[in-house]
Amino acid sequence: MPLSIKIISLVTVSYLLGSIPFGYLIMRLGKGIDIRRHGSGNIGATNVVRVAGFSWGAPVFVLDFLKGAVPALAATAVLRGGMPAKSGMFEMTAILTVVAAVAGHNWPVFLGFRGGKGVATSIGAVVGLSIVFPFLRVPVLASIVTWLVVFFSFRIVSLGSMTAAAVFFGICLLTPAVSLPFKGLSFLLCLFIVLRHRKNFREIAGRFTSNKKK
Repeated sequence: MPLSIKIISLVTVSYLLGSIPFGYLIMRLGKGIDIRRHGSGNIGATNVVRVAGFSWGAPVFVLDFLKGAVPALAATAVLRGGMPAKSGMFEMTAILTVVAAVAGHNWPVFLGFRGGKGVATSIGAVVGLSIVFPFLRVPVLASIVTWLVVFFSFRIVSLGSMTAAAVFFGICLLTPAVSLPFKGLSFLLCLFIVLRHRKNFREIAGRFTSNKKK
């Protein structure tokens, strides 16, 4: 199969996999409700936990995580036989594949392009990539630790997600070993997450304001 067909196929399949709305399907099949009409209206794990509890949200998170991890690992496995792992084309194809998966989650074709916020899928994507590209391991670990610290300090999922995305981007940007394409990926994922959480800014500001008044 020509390399160009492989790349197009990987990106297309990754987008379609990312578009599978696991949060919507699990709540529709398991609880008989449309998750988009409850809580924040989001189809991601956070809203599922808010509406139905952790036991329903946990599998949604795992499946959304895999939507990012599987394309990352599959793309690198498919491409490894046809080009060196350190080549620019190898890196760019892996990046395009995971971006397609995250875009599928955020703008799924199966739900009229109205999807989630991409956090779990982004985490899966960078964790999957870090298995093949070791220079991503420190930024990934730092961002996960950041999310945990921020969440357990303030109990605000969206704040933890945006802060972790910013830390991932910042460390990638400042680490010489991280190649330019992956610096670009870290910026793009951070931008996606911040923009998808823009409606949470008022909630976060309100939470801090109320705490100050107390």
